[in-house]
Amino acid sequence: LFTLYRPLTESDLHKDHLESLPTWYVASVVPFLRASLWNAYSTLVPPPVRTAEIVDSFRTSQCLYVVAKLKVADALESREPISVVHLSSMLGTEQPVIAPMLIRVLRHLVQVGYFEEPLPLHFRNNVASSVLRIDHPNSMRAY
Repeated sequence: LFTLYRPLTESDLHKDHLESLPTWYVASVVPFLRASLWNAYSTLVPPPVRTAEIVDSFRTSQCLYVVAKLKVADALESREPISVVHLSSMLGTEQPVIAPMLIRVLRHLVQVGYFEEPLPLHFRNNVASSVLRIDHPNSMRAY
């Protein structure tokens, strides 16, 4: 299978080059690579660590659900960091009750690559969190 197409080089990793790969090639190679990586991962990572990762991925999906439901990414539309207190008032939530929970949710998402916390208790969108905005061309908020 790999001999049907020349091996990828460093220059091939640019977006224009990846779009020129034949669809049948990508469709046939990706499942093979995914299965090979999963087998290696399952062999090398002990079950307790895999279980902890599954639990953490559930926590991440729930945090993404919360920020999508509250429309946090839309509220953080500017590139300037916004304080949690101001963000809570923008979202129309009761500040004393929601702000501490919102901090925990946003800090978890910062750890996994969504949002940024450039200053303590001040958050802003990044490339990953911007897809949670309703006006993003590839919006994922409905999912």
